[in-house]
Amino acid sequence: MFTDRNLGILTVEQQKIISETMVAQAGVGGNSDVILTMAQLGFQHFTVADPDIYELSNFNRQMGADLTSLGKKKAHHMRDLIHMVNPWAEIRVLPEGVTEGNLNSFLENAQILIEAMDGQAARMKNRLVDTALERGIPVFTCPSPGWGAVLLFFDPEDSPSLTELVGVPPSQRFLGYTQDDLGYRWALYFARMNYLFLLSDNGLPKGVVPELYTSRSATPVISPACRLRAALISSAVLKWLFRQEKLLCAPSVIHYDLFSNTVAVVKRTMQEYKRGLEQAEQVFIDKWEPYFSSCTQP
Repeated sequence: MFTDRNLGILTVEQQKIISETMVAQAGVGGNSDVILTMAQLGFQHFTVADPDIYELSNFNRQMGADLTSLGKKKAHHMRDLIHMVNPWAEIRVLPEGVTEGNLNSFLENAQILIEAMDGQAARMKNRLVDTALERGIPVFTCPSPGWGAVLLFFDPEDSPSLTELVGVPPSQRFLGYTQDDLGYRWALYFARMNYLFLLSDNGLPKGVVPELYTSRSATPVISPACRLRAALISSAVLKWLFRQEKLLCAPSVIHYDLFSNTVAVVKRTMQEYKRGLEQAEQVFIDKWEPYFSSCTQP
């Protein structure tokens, strides 16, 4: 069996548990290395959802992005790559991504949820995480800003919902920070997300070039941070699955930064989080109010 080299770090009993656990992953582009790492660990029951196709801009970081996959659906190609690791893996594919219409189907039989949806799908992201927690499904997510990655674990018993942490995102699609009320509400929502995931006060990760980072239409991201994310999520999943230790759960986060060689473990009660969030929102308002001078605070 291809997982034999796991033994000695994992036990035979643990490997059996892994092989029987159902994993649902929403988003398999930037987080493609996560699901492939899970497959290499021996997980073999998956539901994957992603509406995107491979583009040239994916080549700098996404596993499976190359000339042979250009223009292909990411969800279908990831299924094929997993089968090249484990041809016996059972993989259900939702190439339309997670929607209101298939949310229940996507979470059916899931024991673990890995959330990796794009920021433009913020409203669906909230719905997915909140619904999973209501059903007792643990949620793992790990954005990779700059040179680092931020691990956030939602425990169904102890964590607040994502909506409780960052509010409800606008129902209209994100079209950039337009100088109107919609642009303001999107900017405030992302300011809350910046605080949740422990970015700096100016919303920028360490080790980036500010004038380039902020001028790009899509958020810059590099492959080392994506590899780190895969290691963090897969390790946290195993710790939770085998109850080897009590995982730090939302609103607390762990931020690993490769640029400064630092690990920041931020333990926050909900009360502490709300106080910090109010301060972060005020910093945002003070800095960006002139830009949205025609808007009123929602």
